[in-house]
Amino acid sequence: MKTAVLCGDLNMLRCFVDTNVPTVLVSSDPHDLTFYSRDCRQKRVIANAQNDPEGALANLISLAKEFPEKPVLFYGDDV
Repeated sequence: MKTAVLCGDLNMLRCFVDTNVPTVLVSSDPHDLTFYSRDCRQKRVIANAQNDPEGALANLISLAKEFPEKPVLFYGDDV
């Protein structure tokens, strides 16, 4: 099963709660409140996409290499 990489908030995470889809929440804020949700099983801090787009992309590519199948990226906004 493919993993869902979520660049979003608690509302996005909740969409996956009753599924069997493994999720990884990513954020540039190490204190992102969604990281502390009981539904957040995996989390990663990545570079800020606005300030360091190349770094954020490199972080996402590196994360993707950790899984046997390419994960699917979901994001909550375009910034």
